[in-house]
Amino acid sequence: MASLTGASIASSYTSLLKLSGNTNTLADGTGSNAIQVVDGDGTASNLYLNTDRIGIGGQPSQDAKLMITGGAYNTSLVIKGSGTNSGIVFYDSDGTHDGTILAMNSAIGFLDAGGDEMIMADDASGSEQIRFGITGTTRMKIDSSGNIGIGTVSPSAKIHSTGTILIDQSAGTSNSAVLRLEADRGSADQDSGEIRFYNQGGSDHDYARIIGTRGGADNSGYLSFKTSEAGTEGTALKITSTQDSDFQSNYIVNEQGRQNHVANTMSSPYYQFDGVDDKIASAETFQTTFRNSFSISALVRFEDGQPSAKQTIFGLYDGTSGIEAVQLLLLTDGTLRFIFTIDSNSATFTSSAVFGDGDTGWNHIVAVADESSDTIGVYLNGNSLGTTSTSSHVWTDYTSSQPPWIGARNLNGGWNEGMQGSIQNLKVWNRYLSATEVKDDYSGASVPFKYKGANQTNISSFDFTSGWSASSGASVVDSNSFSVSASNGQGIYKALLTVGKSYRLVLAGTMPGGMSMSVRNSAGGANEIGSGFGTYEFTATDTSIYLRVSGATGQIDVSAFTIVPIGAVAEFDGSGAGEKVWGDKSGNDLHGTVDGATLENTPYDSGTEYEEGTATIVIKQTNGSNPMTMSSSSATYTKIGRKVTVNGYIATSSIGSCSGAIMLTGLPYSLINNNNAYTSVNVGYAGGLALGSGTEGQSIGGYGLINSSNAYLHVWDGTDGTSALTADKWSDDGNIMFSITYFTA
Repeated sequence: MASLTGASIASSYTSLLKLSGNTNTLADGTGSNAIQVVDGDGTASNLYLNTDRIGIGGQPSQDAKLMITGGAYNTSLVIKGSGTNSGIVFYDSDGTHDGTILAMNSAIGFLDAGGDEMIMADDASGSEQIRFGITGTTRMKIDSSGNIGIGTVSPSAKIHSTGTILIDQSAGTSNSAVLRLEADRGSADQDSGEIRFYNQGGSDHDYARIIGTRGGADNSGYLSFKTSEAGTEGTALKITSTQDSDFQSNYIVNEQGRQNHVANTMSSPYYQFDGVDDKIASAETFQTTFRNSFSISALVRFEDGQPSAKQTIFGLYDGTSGIEAVQLLLLTDGTLRFIFTIDSNSATFTSSAVFGDGDTGWNHIVAVADESSDTIGVYLNGNSLGTTSTSSHVWTDYTSSQPPWIGARNLNGGWNEGMQGSIQNLKVWNRYLSATEVKDDYSGASVPFKYKGANQTNISSFDFTSGWSASSGASVVDSNSFSVSASNGQGIYKALLTVGKSYRLVLAGTMPGGMSMSVRNSAGGANEIGSGFGTYEFTATDTSIYLRVSGATGQIDVSAFTIVPIGAVAEFDGSGAGEKVWGDKSGNDLHGTVDGATLENTPYDSGTEYEEGTATIVIKQTNGSNPMTMSSSSATYTKIGRKVTVNGYIATSSIGSCSGAIMLTGLPYSLINNNNAYTSVNVGYAGGLALGSGTEGQSIGGYGLINSSNAYLHVWDGTDGTSALTADKWSDDGNIMFSITYFTA
């Protein structure tokens, strides 16, 4: 530092720094520019001074005490401490310490008045990071990989929070709060985002997930809800792109849902098949049904979703003349297959694997065949698994006279590819079920009224001379022709239908050029259901069919005209399930004979189990030997709960070697083994017997033998009471009509 000594001061000097400008303005610094400092030779510096402001590199702002303008980022302002740290300390007007900007080693940050971090950026540990603190605790951290931790100093994801996250859109705005999970997905079934629920307690495992997945079409997608049990994850619920809820064959508990769904989940009798020789066989071939669109639906439970052998739900293979086949089955890899073969032309649809190894849940499976589009396919639990073409088929060429079996494939009359598992609620439909109708059936809905009473019989009389009426200007020519003499809309009509029922109309023929035909569902000409010759399905709103033509006059020749009620032609549900017969509830009496399959889940003595069937009754000696030769042995029975009623007519052509006391054998169920359960045989008519002279006033009756399927026959008279009816009192042409009602176990 320079100093002056002595008593004199130099009278002249060289200027080192001076102020350039009107120095009088220093007194009024708040309203005037600062004065620039220049060096002794007049070179301007970057320093500007005012009474209350300093500018470096330019004029200071009038509201800034110090303003630095320009310069590189690392030379604009340098603060150098005396040790390893440097900083800027802030005080308020009374000298209280408010906070510090601190630089130390490779860090810079803001400290509060107590010296605790508020914001700190450093790379002292070799890992760059920014920390945000409150009251001495780090509340948020951005690490070197860009992960943000909220409530944690070790973030493991882009945003890692240890507490609750609230997304709140202020009230009164037009937009709601949004959490958006976004990904670029160019093909179907790719996950776009998910929410995971994770257990950190030892196992470190996801225990639940919600996943959003791109669907098969543009701008479509679905949600999957997955849960885990003991570390094994499964899909609990899937919400499809069409807003259907797929419960993946899982149970629905504690639900008060729609009635149809509740009906579907209630207990119902079903049949258990052993996969060895069990089957249910109807005598019905469904030949007419399989010549048009049809569907097969059932509730099925396999013992294993990936079994060791093929498992048939419903099947036939007839190779007696060419090959005709209809089969719905499960393959060993968990795929479902539907085969439809006509005259050795086979169409086969096979799904992707839909069942896992060990899957045992109930599933709703539907095979659909659509003649109009020439396709077949399969639905699983209301969802389509796809289709395949049947373009090589001539559907009307289906001619098999063999019946398909339930629970096994009828292979030319022999058991094959049987199922190990359970079946209930099986239906055969003579129409292609729509996607909506499949879902209705899956939900447990009853067969709707319009599809009740469907059958395979043509209800129309293809004879225009029988019961058909003609409008003015039209007339019936013969059994398959009519003509019109005017071109303004004339024709013939007949009442054939039941209002509210659904039908399939097949119409073929020829008509003059320039003529058009409108097929209508009313005698008055309203309710058009089709135009021209073709096949039409409709629900009747009127009782009549009207063939109305216009555009030209002349004769119309019809080569085919059939009307068939469409819907469920066979309906096997729990109310018709019996030990020996699975009753068809459609009204067509296509009952299935139970062969080996076990009836399960039946109500005990509730009277709700209903069964109908036939029995073969034979007369034998009471020791069970020497049967008579029967010329007629027709008997029918009904079983409601445990109560069995048999009505029959039997006749013989030869007594043969039968001798001694005789009995009826072959009752459909054994009588209960209870001494209080004896029951009587009532004989309403008898003929051809040899009771002998002096038997006037005698009558024939009998009683059921407990713990057996036999009934003893007795003769009663007013003098001697009852005695056993013996073979010598029965003639070769003997016959009786009888009935017996009893309880079975």
